[in-house]
Amino acid sequence: MILPCSVAFRSRLSRFSLTVLVVLIAACFDHGHSASSDHEPMALTSELSVAVIETSQLAIYDAVIPQPASDTAALYFTIVDRDGEGDRLLSVTSPVASIAHLHSVVVENGRSLMKPVEDGITLSPSGIRKLVPGSFHVMLMGLKKDLVVDEMVDVRLEFERAGTLMIQVPVVTYLHLH
Repeated sequence: MILPCSVAFRSRLSRFSLTVLVVLIAACFDHGHSASSDHEPMALTSELSVAVIETSQLAIYDAVIPQPASDTAALYFTIVDRDGEGDRLLSVTSPVASIAHLHSVVVENGRSLMKPVEDGITLSPSGIRKLVPGSFHVMLMGLKKDLVVDEMVDVRLEFERAGTLMIQVPVVTYLHLH
């Protein structure tokens, strides 16, 4: 028996299915490496593009939020140390989310698991840290509104040395991640 569904419900169900599929595919690209390894498992772009923000200490590149199908979204970006001193990303907040957590993906018993990062994400001196699917990333949870493609989302990044950086991040389709 087929029950009638509203167009909005079918659209939301379709987006949810796509989200689940992309998360599963991203986990497959992990290749058994933990987020704490020096290996960068999956880049969003092959080279750094235009910076979202640059300071004398660091730069943020390639910031994106794939359009979520539920009340949770992922935030990805690349941090580049510019002054050779290193830094640590301590926290992230956004007015569109009730809470934001720094996360990593670790492999336990052959399974990729997402775990909160309690001590921040370290950026080595003169290093590059990519927050990408299957590795370090930010989870925006308890979204207060639907995020639509091409919308710009305000995000606050709190660093140990560089302090607070405010950036605007575009919401993109999953097709724009590669």
